[in-house]
Amino acid sequence: MRSLALYSALLPERARTSWIPGLAAKLPDRAEGSQALRRARRFLTSSGGDFATVYREWLSHTTDTELAAILTPGALEAAGATGGRSLGDLGVIESTIRSAPAGSDTLDQALLADVYGFLPNNVLRDSDRMSMRVALEVRVPYADRRILEFGLRLPTAMKVSSPLAALVPGGSAVSKKLLRTLAARYLPARSSRAPKQGFVPPMGTWLSGSLRELLARATARETLESRGMLRPEVVEGWVAEHHAGKRDRTWPLWSLVVLESWFEQRIDRLELPAVAIDTLEVDVWPEWRRH
Repeated sequence: MRSLALYSALLPERARTSWIPGLAAKLPDRAEGSQALRRARRFLTSSGGDFATVYREWLSHTTDTELAAILTPGALEAAGATGGRSLGDLGVIESTIRSAPAGSDTLDQALLADVYGFLPNNVLRDSDRMSMRVALEVRVPYADRRILEFGLRLPTAMKVSSPLAALVPGGSAVSKKLLRTLAARYLPARSSRAPKQGFVPPMGTWLSGSLRELLARATARETLESRGMLRPEVVEGWVAEHHAGKRDRTWPLWSLVVLESWFEQRIDRLELPAVAIDTLEVDVWPEWRRH
């Protein structure tokens, strides 16, 4: 967010929304490539427009352009202009930012959006489900209401350092500034200064390895045509790019695997009553499914 403010102040809107995204899209985006380069690519291709849209794009696995390319006309119409991203986790995040007071700090907007969207709809939800699966009680001390309220009241300078700090010889931009300062009192430097690490499995490698057959079944042309949601030729291109290492399509492709699994479990096994579909009070078949 601090980098976005600096970027927006230094470059005119036309540059940020026209030729820079086009050039940035040519940067490598391989699963085994540089994380810094991939983050730069996402930043430069998604940093035009208002902050709510920008932040949604940062968190999305696909852009508006990619969704428009992969969805069939019927599915795109049913999903709406945002490709359905005005709903669910991304919708909560975007609406929270849009409802923020005018002139509020973008970092605070993003943090509050995460409190209402990403945390309850993603990491806290998933950790609770996985822990309860084995009857393990998991505590989340940082999610304590008093700590959350204290953190939200802190000034920006105590949360992160300025992106300009990275330009100073020997300096670096610091995230979680107050937490790292406190941790340095009790932990060795290798811990208090370590970069953030997520719990992300090597899904990209699996999709081209042990899960390759599963991906092939989920994205088979006949399967896609029967569902009527996705353009087979676009999906095939994404799969080929991923397997060839030309583009990291891990999470969009994994989403397609999960989508097909949902269809098989929730739609294919659905037993409809012996009445005309249009007479049902709740239409279980979306409009695009009839074309």
